[in-house]
Amino acid sequence: MNIPNIPNIPTDNLYKFMAILGLLIAIFSIVAPLYASHVLEIKRIHVFHKIDMATIQVTYIREEQADLRKKIHAFKGSDSTELHKELNEIVEKTQKAALSGSELRYLGQLDEYYQNKIDQLKYYRYIASLFGLVLSLSGFYFWYVRLQRPSELIAASQAISQVPSQVPSQVPSQVPSQVPSQAAETSMS
Repeated sequence: MNIPNIPNIPTDNLYKFMAILGLLIAIFSIVAPLYASHVLEIKRIHVFHKIDMATIQVTYIREEQADLRKKIHAFKGSDSTELHKELNEIVEKTQKAALSGSELRYLGQLDEYYQNKIDQLKYYRYIASLFGLVLSLSGFYFWYVRLQRPSELIAASQAISQVPSQVPSQVPSQVPSQVPSQAAETSMS
């Protein structure tokens, strides 16, 4: 089953194959890391969002703890059941905040990991595109020097060898013995 829209890649020659493969590697090494970097940047944005949310939670809980400490100092002689209830709520929130703190550390490490991967992709992109360009340029160079130029020289020599055979040969009956300029010089002297 032939797909009519896809052209055949010329692989009849090693140098053409090198040139085309090098171009494909160069193009792919530019496009693929850009896409992967984009995906990693989106993940980093999600990580930043989670860090911001966890930071807000921790800040809110610290403010509640400070408010509760003020209330404890203000209500030292009053009914303690209400204070115990608020204290239990703050303890639960503090435990959640401790989880948020560990989540913050994890998210910070995850962000560093994504940033390192993005930097590695940039490095690999440069190396792979350089390799693809060198492969492509060497393929085009060798294709031209070793195949195209010699075939052009052969075609030119065949064209030159066919030119005299196509012209009708007329041999003049009398060949002048002297060139006209030399004949004029001899008559003047």
